[in-house]
Amino acid sequence: MNANEPKRTNKRLKRQTDGHDAVDSFSCNNNNSATSEESTIDAVMSEVLSCLRIPGLSVTLVKNGRVILAKGYGTKDKNGQEPVTSSTFFSIGSLTKAFSATLLSKILYEKGHDLETPLTTIRELNDLRFSTEELTAHVTARDLFSHRTGIPSYDKARLGGQITLDNIAQILPLLQAAFPLRSKLMYNNLMYGLVGHVTQRLTRKPWSDAMQDELLKPIGMRHTAILNTSNYEQFQLPTPYDFTKRNFNATREISPKILKLWSMNAPSMAIVSDSVDMGKWLLFHLNEGRAEDDTQVIPQEVLAETYRPVIPVPHPRNKFTARPITPVTFIFEEYGCAWKVGYYRGYPLVTHSGSTLGFSSILTFIPSMNIGAYLNFNTFDRSHFRRRVIMAYLLDILLEETPWLNSSTICTFPAPFADWQYIPKSGANRTRGTAARALSSYVGRYHHPLFGSVNVVHNATEPFLRMFYGPLGHWALFPNNSDEFFGVGQGAVWNFALKDLKFTSLNANNEEIDAFIITSFEEKKPPIFKKVTEVSGINLNLFLTILFLLSLLTYHIVAHMVKRKRKSN
Repeated sequence: MNANEPKRTNKRLKRQTDGHDAVDSFSCNNNNSATSEESTIDAVMSEVLSCLRIPGLSVTLVKNGRVILAKGYGTKDKNGQEPVTSSTFFSIGSLTKAFSATLLSKILYEKGHDLETPLTTIRELNDLRFSTEELTAHVTARDLFSHRTGIPSYDKARLGGQITLDNIAQILPLLQAAFPLRSKLMYNNLMYGLVGHVTQRLTRKPWSDAMQDELLKPIGMRHTAILNTSNYEQFQLPTPYDFTKRNFNATREISPKILKLWSMNAPSMAIVSDSVDMGKWLLFHLNEGRAEDDTQVIPQEVLAETYRPVIPVPHPRNKFTARPITPVTFIFEEYGCAWKVGYYRGYPLVTHSGSTLGFSSILTFIPSMNIGAYLNFNTFDRSHFRRRVIMAYLLDILLEETPWLNSSTICTFPAPFADWQYIPKSGANRTRGTAARALSSYVGRYHHPLFGSVNVVHNATEPFLRMFYGPLGHWALFPNNSDEFFGVGQGAVWNFALKDLKFTSLNANNEEIDAFIITSFEEKKPPIFKKVTEVSGINLNLFLTILFLLSLLTYHIVAHMVKRKRKSN
């Protein structure tokens, strides 16, 4: 510790008889200023919720070893019937990744390994095989944690509903790298599925049990759980929303079915928690791996390795929260193990965000000042600006600095500091044109080794195609021109737009359509689906019904098998 750093304290949260932890009242210098600061925060948060069209918000502030604020604002849905409180569960999204990285780091340490140990040199993992010999021989836990395997995300494969923590090792050879190992950050949720798989094999427990037994319970996070395909309703999560593509001032509800499906890759996004427990998580890090009872849950040096940056993570929007555009700099451009590192007002910080289809979170702590903050709201923040500027405001309160933001500038950001407008990538080339051939020419079942099968059908009464994938995927495909299309999501995938879809022929001597390139499924390595069967001369409604029932049945069979495996273990 530097001589200039404030001395850290080990004060713990007080207990209540209901089993949850009480939160010390907000305090800075004295009781009067505490009341004033909390009232100011309350007013700003309420105004921000209104102007940004966010129904509910969860906030946690910690300082000098105490949770000084754990509070809910707004309501759980747009109807405004049920308030958000300090005990309201929110999906924390990719903040889950830090839990996953911490857990596996702890397990590897206890087994005599570290983050630099090649996975296949560990006895329990020597059968893992990646797409190349180099990856198989050299990939480490740190590579998985820091997204530097060079493997693109292949994230849309999760819509197929077939990938689980138990079988993800079987698809590893199909995950082709786009860049050399450790050369570039390629954000990859499926690699965190592999983190969960590795954890299960090393602990011989389901990942969710290992997380509870080895990390959450020792820290004292009793109001934190793992979302799965069958337990969503019990947490009574706030209703998630996203902004519509045509009107960014309007929001639409996101189907819980998508969150259930995504939770099959639990180590990347499936933790749900409340504001009080997230305070314990912040204190765990600020107290260097110690729990509220002062138990050393993980050695300080092992935990510190998860913060160490190993690869750049530049982003073009970072300039909007840095001088000279803004009065202060809030930036993070290096990545460690599920953590980004950077600076706020010159103070080194550790941070990460979470974005899971209707829930937007960010957690930040500044070790040298012994402060940290967490916030989460139930609207999809695609630009990340909303959560970043709210966080900047809260950090100023903790640092006892005069905030450079207020409710007005939070609501208009980047204005008045800069001009900027969010343009969705999926909005490219959505001009409807005329297909190069009869729509029936594109109809068929197309297959890809990793993604599985998609079905393209046509109803003679409709001037477009329909595409189906997995238990929930349904798109209306409209021609741009020639054999190119774009997809508009239907039902549960209404906010999953598809672009640059191209039907083609792989046979130079035959112009008949026999392949379908779905660029939006993986832009770095666009998958080519090959036609395997025709789907023609069939009643569309009957086909859709059969297809939906078969997909739903497959999804529930997989979910049931996972649930039975958990119980058997």
